[in-house]
Amino acid sequence: MFDKKTAMSLFIAAIMILSVLGFVLVDNGGDNLKQKYGEHTFLRLPQGWRTTINGQQFVFNYFPEQLEDIKLPTNTTALKESPIIAFSYDPNNRYAEDLGALQYYFETTVTNKQRYVQRGLTNTTTYTTLPEITCKNATQQLPVIVLNLNTKLNATDIHYKNNCLTITADRAQELYTTTDRLIYSFLGIMQP
Repeated sequence: MFDKKTAMSLFIAAIMILSVLGFVLVDNGGDNLKQKYGEHTFLRLPQGWRTTINGQQFVFNYFPEQLEDIKLPTNTTALKESPIIAFSYDPNNRYAEDLGALQYYFETTVTNKQRYVQRGLTNTTTYTTLPEITCKNATQQLPVIVLNLNTKLNATDIHYKNNCLTITADRAQELYTTTDRLIYSFLGIMQP
């Protein structure tokens, strides 16, 4: 009936046609990639969830609903309203690369015309490129956020005391989720 070449060509053509048909039927114009959370519409992208706030686009690692179980201290109003926030971590931590990436992510997401994030390190004995910033430096005018990764813990600890928010987790993923949760709070998408 058909030689091998013709049969293979027909098979490949059928797969391509069915793939396009499946994409058209399932995609529905991308509506299945959109989700609402409160007043905000989020679009699912390969790199995370995107939403627009006051004309500015933000991309997050997690959808807000995934983070509702993470409770932030409710007394962080001064931190959220401060025009300058210091964000610090220990560069000697064996997970310093993750901590530095989170510091950069936080800085680039919440810095705007009304807020500036000052990067720092909790220990500058071997790294002098950034200022040493710990909870001891925290003031009402310059609140501090300190990230810690301690694999000996079995949970995430979040506390706010004397203008310093300390987040300690046992896994990098917990710090990523908590940082997204904190940013959502800063931007008014979620309450503390």
